[in-house]
Amino acid sequence: PDPQEEKKPEEPKQKPQPPVPQPKVVEKKRLPAGQPVHLKITNASFNLVSIAKKIEVLSVNGLDYEHTLLGEDSHGEIGISSLQVLDVLQIDDIKQELVWKRPYLEFEEQVIELGEVKASARAQIGIGKNGTGRFPFLMSFDIDRQKLESSQLLEQSDTTISAGAVLARLRVNGLLPQPDTWRADGMLAAEDLVVDELKLIHDASFDELYLPFVLRQGALQWARARVISEDISIMGNGMVSMRDGHLSVTRLVVSPEVASMLAEGMRNMGIIDDRDFWWYDLETPDRKVRDLVIYGPLLEPEIDAGSGHKAVPLYLMIDAFYDSLKGEGSEAVLGNKPAPIPSAATN
Repeated sequence: PDPQEEKKPEEPKQKPQPPVPQPKVVEKKRLPAGQPVHLKITNASFNLVSIAKKIEVLSVNGLDYEHTLLGEDSHGEIGISSLQVLDVLQIDDIKQELVWKRPYLEFEEQVIELGEVKASARAQIGIGKNGTGRFPFLMSFDIDRQKLESSQLLEQSDTTISAGAVLARLRVNGLLPQPDTWRADGMLAAEDLVVDELKLIHDASFDELYLPFVLRQGALQWARARVISEDISIMGNGMVSMRDGHLSVTRLVVSPEVASMLAEGMRNMGIIDDRDFWWYDLETPDRKVRDLVIYGPLLEPEIDAGSGHKAVPLYLMIDAFYDSLKGEGSEAVLGNKPAPIPSAATN
């Protein structure tokens, strides 16, 4: 070899790296299986009632359930003929498998169908040595973003809804026998929402619906809730509870056409008279605004919508709103339904 040739420097030898320690997988110790208890319930019924408010909150009929609990893991099935919540929601013919995985009784995560919507749900409740007398529970419910085809709002309702997109989340936990410990966080959102009421002469269309809410110490609270459309927008914050009733502030922002419709509906219901100046301009006359306060007992809330902000029953305001949507000319604002073809007998 040529002695003048430069020698290439040798690459330094790398020291062997010690193996990276892997975290140990710690298996959570489960309580040992206890003495098994065979539970059998046949055709039972029960009601959950608020004695102070004289309200039936929950009604369950035709409950059948058979399961071996507290021992080794096992499967059981529960059946309910009908379940009704506050005279608002009713579900019939419920069949569901339950799993005992000590110390929890679980409703394992699965996809369920609610009309045209697919949702996922999961729930569990603690039973046994650590849960005796306390019964800690948790529940989750999710509707992933999806399109909602035309669906009936309630089983005996003439109202159907559809949406370009709908999304929902709900988390609930607490101690089952102590409602004041229940905590919930939830959200309901929709885009391109259409509400179709057979008794109305038009569909109500909304660009956006957003309703976030929390439950703390028996009070249901919401903030920055909104329903937005070109001609009417509703925004509000508030709370409602069995003990304290209602307290909320709602802002209405509407077009002049909708403002005239709603004012006419309130005059027809005797809420205001012809001399009342009910709406205010929002910066410019092409948008009208009114802030409303709802307050009072749970079953008899009032709203300061009367003459001079006088309080009137909330149901009167709702009736006036509904009446205005049925009035002539409202189809020009929120969209037409085809008018019925007159028969020869009516001419």
